[in-house]
Amino acid sequence: MLKNYLVTAWRNLWKHKLFTIINLLGLTVSICVSFVVFQIVKHELSYDKHHADVDRIYRVVTKSYILGEEYPNPGVPIPLAEVVKNNMTGFEEAVGFFRIHDYQVRMPGIRGNEAKVLKHQNGVILTDPGYFRLFKHHWLVGDPESALKDPFKVVLTESKARNYFNLNDLSEAVGREIVYQDSIQLVVSGIVKDSDKLTDFDFKEFISVSTVYGSGLKYKWYLDRWDNVDSDFQLMVKLDKSTSPTSIEKQLRVLRHTYQQGYEPEEQVHELQPLSDLHFNPQYGAFIRPVASRSTLLGLIAIAIFLVVLGSINYVNLTTARGNQRASEIGIRKTLGGSRYSIAAQFIAESILLCITAALCTVLITPTILRLFHDFLPLGFTYRWELYLLLFLLALCLVIGFISGTYPGLVLSRFRPISMVQKSQAQASRSIFRMSLTVVQFVVATFFIASTWMVVLQLRYALNHEMGFDKVGIITFFIPNDEQGHGNLLQQKLESLPEIKSVSRGGSSPASTSVQSRSFGHSGKQETREANLMLKYGDEHYLDVYGLQLLAGRNITNSDTIRELLINETFLQQLGFDYPDQAVGESLSSEGVQYPIVGVVADFNTRPIRSGISATAITNALINTNFHIRFEALSNHKNSWSMAIDKMKVIWDQVYPDEPFSYEFYDQRIASWYQRDKRTAELLSWVTGVTIFISCLGLLGLAILITTERTKEIGIRKVLGASVTNVVMNLASGLLKLVLIAAVIAMPIIWIFISRWLENFAYSIQIGWWMFALPALLVLIIAFITVIAQVFMVALANPVDAIRNE
Repeated sequence: MLKNYLVTAWRNLWKHKLFTIINLLGLTVSICVSFVVFQIVKHELSYDKHHADVDRIYRVVTKSYILGEEYPNPGVPIPLAEVVKNNMTGFEEAVGFFRIHDYQVRMPGIRGNEAKVLKHQNGVILTDPGYFRLFKHHWLVGDPESALKDPFKVVLTESKARNYFNLNDLSEAVGREIVYQDSIQLVVSGIVKDSDKLTDFDFKEFISVSTVYGSGLKYKWYLDRWDNVDSDFQLMVKLDKSTSPTSIEKQLRVLRHTYQQGYEPEEQVHELQPLSDLHFNPQYGAFIRPVASRSTLLGLIAIAIFLVVLGSINYVNLTTARGNQRASEIGIRKTLGGSRYSIAAQFIAESILLCITAALCTVLITPTILRLFHDFLPLGFTYRWELYLLLFLLALCLVIGFISGTYPGLVLSRFRPISMVQKSQAQASRSIFRMSLTVVQFVVATFFIASTWMVVLQLRYALNHEMGFDKVGIITFFIPNDEQGHGNLLQQKLESLPEIKSVSRGGSSPASTSVQSRSFGHSGKQETREANLMLKYGDEHYLDVYGLQLLAGRNITNSDTIRELLINETFLQQLGFDYPDQAVGESLSSEGVQYPIVGVVADFNTRPIRSGISATAITNALINTNFHIRFEALSNHKNSWSMAIDKMKVIWDQVYPDEPFSYEFYDQRIASWYQRDKRTAELLSWVTGVTIFISCLGLLGLAILITTERTKEIGIRKVLGASVTNVVMNLASGLLKLVLIAAVIAMPIIWIFISRWLENFAYSIQIGWWMFALPALLVLIIAFITVIAQVFMVALANPVDAIRNE
């Protein structure tokens, strides 16, 4: 029986090649997108799933509330780790670790070989043996319980050990010396295999945490301060089976108040972040790899479902519309005793066979698709053919095939044999259901066109929005640790270049992802006001480099300590002043120290325009490792800037001969903030094209069917004097009306979606009626071109041939 279904299905598909190709194209695109999305979603959801008892592993994080604003931090106060281990119950394991970034490592020469030095290394943590009990590693050399027990010990991954020592026998690495940052001498005590699983804990070097307390590292962190939360110190815990996260959070709240010792500049709460949330939560971030976006994954799943639905709609529409062409076949089968079940099963078999063919096409084109969309793929994604992919494709074919074939099978198997044999019109082309499906297709197409366009408009607005400072013609770069004062020499040499207008040293730029803040108080005439101020560190040239406008008072003076403040207009209003001059001469207090307000600057954005303007102060350059360079604005500025950068490289090599010169144009950094939105717009553009392609395939198929069924009518109309234009409009108007209805339905959906998306931006475009009208018009034009291409050929045909054939 199954063989008969498949053979008959293949004959029917082969007989109607044009409609088979149309359906095959739509289903192939749908299945291919679903196949790729499935792999991406599985990849992202697989992070850290291999750990034992993963549902009981948490990261302890901190939420600080300052004047009603929430500041999440993945770190905890350093003393918390030991107190949790010694004073709290409910844990199977608790382990804290320090992270070190951008370090230098040196391997002393052995047996006459020169010393090997590697700079700008990352992926190192300082921890204890509990880390390897919590996160299991395959040990090649060494013992997990003793390798990090003593200070000045380090465990390496296999890849790091081979990179450092170039050994075939890894056991020879144990006992070798490694010097970190020219001062911390460590001995290799173990080698672990690199993880072949997807994990955010992709660290390569593990130093015994006791090394911190016996080396210069102890000055890097506040080891005994409960009021300091550093994201570089994090605490991971594994709960007992009988312990709930809520009970632990309550204990942490009590413990926090016990050890706070009266220091309460801000309210801090410790919470447990599930390990399964670590890869997806942008508030706290991961470690080395960027976090994924749950909303993006859900969007990809929704897109895949949409495209599958559109491909299925095409198949349902074209199959039911062709019902009268298969009238004789169905009528004869029922006359010979065929049941509705067997006839419906035949249509389902055809649908599944077509889906399997589409799946085979998907397997062939997927590698090419992945290469084309490489920029959209998550970091570390690889395409490897495995059994679960075959099972997914098979399941997808069965589901789509069954759903797509069930409705046509039930509808067509319901017709009576006599009417079938007599070729009675089933009025399939006028089916309300089929017209509704066509409307749904173009609602989706209109939605994607309008959404893509509005996202692009918002991105253009964000990039061109006036942020309150200059961003063109400015470059920034970091200098190494400046203990020898090389930065002053570098600044003097750079200021002598004629292509450079101004040089400033300080902390981050006016708008930056780097955030430093402090709580300040101000005693006014009526009450004491407190506010959390975002701090920007700079020298007396900081305003000149970025073109920040001084509204009142004077500029700050050069100093390597915080001495005075320039506040912005937003903070001026929070203090209760109406005019900038009123704030000059006032003082702000922090931790018992008074800081005078020497001036007021115009408001400027400190973050992407998703956020509003924060209360901000510019103060003296406590941090001076960042250089901010403003070029002269010349007519041939691009050439002059290039010449200036070449000269800067020469000067850099003179001052820092062992360090590479790396810089960044500030406007490009700001543009990079919207990289995710740019990729969203690009992805929407591709989805829009695919959606229109599938929808127009279905529309073309319906146009072909309608013109085929009305061939005699067209011939008679032309014989009676109808013009080609009249014939074309008569045939096309019905289909174009459906597209117009779809555009009208899509408009409120688009407005709701875009309005909610724009709520993420403090500054956004204004939605106008023309933003809806133009996408709707574009859909109508595309649909008109699709239909008219087929209808026009039929209308130009010789009417005598049409009548004679009838």
